[in-house]
Amino acid sequence: MKDNSKEMKIMSDKTIQTMVDGLNTKLRDIESKHTAQTLNNLSGVICIPVNHYQNTEDGFEHIDFDTLEAEFQQKMKELEVDQEMRYDAWSDKQKDYSNDSR
Repeated sequence: MKDNSKEMKIMSDKTIQTMVDGLNTKLRDIESKHTAQTLNNLSGVICIPVNHYQNTEDGFEHIDFDTLEAEFQQKMKELEVDQEMRYDAWSDKQKDYSNDSR
């Protein structure tokens, strides 16, 4: 008789931990994208991704504040331009109403 059972491969703890770490990273990426999409749908919320890296020498997570500040300033300029355009459009509309009622 032939044994038709499938062979079970035993993985090392390190292999399993690597797989778990990879899945956790993918899950965090998915959660981050979902959170960013949700925040972008909210009015009055500026969403800026934070660039960071883990330094192997000191073990600390470092954040790129220069890029973060530049992106924030860009978003603020876009917000200011949008606000000015809305105000100008509203003002023009009010002028049209005023001219129509003459």
